[in-house]
Amino acid sequence: MEDGKIERAFTVQPGHVKWLEEMAAKYEIEDVSKAMRIVLEYAMREGDEETIFEEVRCHYCG
Repeated sequence: MEDGKIERAFTVQPGHVKWLEEMAAKYEIEDVSKAMRIVLEYAMREGDEETIFEEVRCHYCG
């Protein structure tokens, strides 16, 4: 993996941000950006791509 971080803008739902904020506060994570990196790292290392991307589970898609 590359070292360092890059800044990138993503579009997410307000509920996603709220959840990340809640998790950051609950687990004393320095900020929402770090919380998002933790989720991404978990998905990359532990997650199953088919489970993550093939199953539709969006709360906002209706």
